[in-house]
Amino acid sequence: MRLIYCLGVFFLFFASCEKENNSEEVKLIGDFYNKTSIKLPSDKSQLDLNQDKLNFLYGINENLNNEGLNKEIVNSFFVFDSDVLFERKEISEEELALIKDLKALKGKKINKELLDEYVGRSFIYVNERIISNEIKQEYGIDGILSFSRVSFNREKNKAALAIGKSLGKLNGELTLYIFEKNNNEWNPKYYLVLEES
Repeated sequence: MRLIYCLGVFFLFFASCEKENNSEEVKLIGDFYNKTSIKLPSDKSQLDLNQDKLNFLYGINENLNNEGLNKEIVNSFFVFDSDVLFERKEISEEELALIKDLKALKGKKINKELLDEYVGRSFIYVNERIISNEIKQEYGIDGILSFSRVSFNREKNKAALAIGKSLGKLNGELTLYIFEKNNNEWNPKYYLVLEES
């Protein structure tokens, strides 16, 4: 009986931690979206056919996956939003550990309802990482954003996240970001482009 009770308590604790991680993952993705100029249409009714073609409209891959992170990653990253052109810094051992932890996380579905609620809009979600002409026509989007899982440090004030952009089979990139949490908001600190095509 004690064993069943202990297992029940452990399961509830684990479920609580997983829920907290899910909401923090979504919060980080939402904060990144709110701080960038990436255009994500909510639905086809928001599409402007006369839009400036320099502003691409992205859908979101509904799968959080860590594809492309299996390579050796150097510890020299670019400083995000730096006043110095191409400023690079070495990231800390703790930040390198975040990347190692990120590589080990298994993929899962993004919590669409939670992300839509956090950002305050409904996005277009697709079940693909690379865009095709069929997807472009069906959803009226130019590209797909794919997010990795998020790895956090113990204090939950630093995190690593990879973001892939696909505008076509030979037009995409994968960028790894290190984030820091300030005033309850996640802000990108460093980045490194891992793949470009």
